[in-house]
Amino acid sequence: MLRRIDPGQVLTYEELFTWLDEGELLDGTDNEGWARDWERADAHSFQVAAAHRPSHAGGPLT
Repeated sequence: MLRRIDPGQVLTYEELFTWLDEGELLDGTDNEGWARDWERADAHSFQVAAAHRPSHAGGPLT
């Protein structure tokens, strides 16, 4: 599958995303984005941890 990035550029999904090897999160990854997401993950909740919430999260926007 391809995704058009702009009028002159098309990339495959393999080129667009950083893929992990099997077990890489459990063993530790050098990829900062995946490592940060893994650190924030909670198997018991989909809620974002308070330390990582934007200031308006959890309440009405003003």
